[in-house]
Amino acid sequence: MNPRGIDGRSAEDVRKAALGRENFYAFLSRLYAREVDEEMLKTIIATQPTINFLASSQETQEFEKGNAILQEFVSHAKTLKGKEIRNLITDLRVEYAAMFLAVGKPLKFKGPLLTSESAYLGDHGASYYDKPFDVVKDTYSSAGFEKRKDFLEPEDHVAIELEYMANLSRQTYVSLDERKPDSASGYLKLQKEFLRDHLLRWVPKLCEGMKDLAESKLYQSLAFLTEGFILMDEQVVDELTKALR
Repeated sequence: MNPRGIDGRSAEDVRKAALGRENFYAFLSRLYAREVDEEMLKTIIATQPTINFLASSQETQEFEKGNAILQEFVSHAKTLKGKEIRNLITDLRVEYAAMFLAVGKPLKFKGPLLTSESAYLGDHGASYYDKPFDVVKDTYSSAGFEKRKDFLEPEDHVAIELEYMANLSRQTYVSLDERKPDSASGYLKLQKEFLRDHLLRWVPKLCEGMKDLAESKLYQSLAFLTEGFILMDEQVVDELTKALR
């Protein structure tokens, strides 16, 4: 996943990059999809060294800053035991509910963050189920992707859009496993188009809102990591595509 040059790498290197991208998109998606529980806290701690490694090869200041903030969060979390861990998880759940669901105490924000593309790019202001919702649904359908039935938010919710990118990344390396580089290139093309037409047009605005409102180190880091990752990922996809030619 090094944006400083992938030309000349083998299909196996592209496969590894696609696998890494799938894992990170899935990681981000999970954090937006629902509150942190004990299992997710363990995942965050276990994933932090990988994020630190990625930050050493990234060119976006946002990703580097997000990594630094996450390191602070993880370092603190590792010192906690028993009731302290449970209290941390409770605090994070309260913050998630207030910030994304408008449930519980308002903390310092005036209202919940808007988490769906329609609220940013729709024709009727900050509303849901607007034109982008239909466009995203059609995009998913054409790629054979469906929102999981247990997730009740709309298809253009940030968690599902990130999950869609994880799915396309998985299809990329599966195609390479099956020795179908043309199919892999096709999935990379879909990823570039989705970044350009959707994620890059609105998710940075969501992240800016999170930077202003998040109180915990975890959600502060999530804002910077998300923005930094998608800002550089379009270039990464271009370079992965070139490596398959």
